[in-house]
Amino acid sequence: MLLSMGAFRFGDSHLEFKMEPKDLHRDLFFHRINYGNNTHLNVSVIVGEDNKASIYVALDRNDRPYYACDAGCIDSPMQLS
Repeated sequence: MLLSMGAFRFGDSHLEFKMEPKDLHRDLFFHRINYGNNTHLNVSVIVGEDNKASIYVALDRNDRPYYACDAGCIDSPMQLS
């Protein structure tokens, strides 16, 4: 249920957050999403005063380096900590 509520989708060694921007009108927090044997992710959606949502991803526990990028990976991926 947690994955469907956030419109998360696993595919081809990556996790996608497929929620439409128009649906991001409140703060959302997803804790300890299991992503492999020893890896857990935390995803936070924070809506600012300007009604724009920012998405933050952090590793709660990991077994190797992981990276994140924006939609379409236009910018270079950043290593998660």
